[in-house]
Amino acid sequence: MTIIKDGETGYLVEEPSPTAFAQRLELLLADEGLRQRMGDSARSSAMRYAWSQVARQVLRVYEELIGA
Repeated sequence: MTIIKDGETGYLVEEPSPTAFAQRLELLLADEGLRQRMGDSARSSAMRYAWSQVARQVLRVYEELIGA
């Protein structure tokens, strides 16, 4: 399982493949719009794992268990 969505929030590259890794880097270096979109998507995705967000989710689970 991974939090990376291939082509949306980053790239998944087979291991070990320096060539595939270099190709993905070249794509990003050549396309400022792609870098910006992917960076924005990655940032939004990562915010779901902020401590305040995780704490709210845990609290909801506890409240559901207490209410059950």
